Amino acid sequence: MSNIHPTAVVHATAKIDPSAKVGPFAVIGEDVVIGADCSVGAHAHVEFTHMGKGNRLFPGCFVGGAPQDLKYEGEHALLVMGDKNTVRDVVYSVPIAHVGTPVSVRLVIVAAVVAS
Repeated sequence: MSNIHPTAVVHATAKIDPSAKVGPFAVIGEDVVIGADCSVGAHAHVEFTHMGKGNRLFPGCFVGGAPQDLKYEGEHALLVMGDKNTVRDVVYSVPIAHVGTPVSVRLVIVAAVVAS
């Protein structure tokens, strides 16, 4: 049995560990790696992000995507998350304009816009 809800949209290049769960209407975009025991909530949007193990993304959050940096000119940007991070609902987290920007381990992000 798949842990990916049938209404979720998953890009062909995404790599999702079999133990990870993806909720209804979630969007998993390109260049995404979701590690073991991760949970992606309903209506969450993830792109250009590599996640470690045990991360929890709550419904409606946005993780990855283009940096909000005026110097950003379209180059590849990647958000790299460690293990056991929690991204609460309606949080917007994007990398700065560097490839491989790391996010801490056991970080809890609540009601914020985070440019790591």
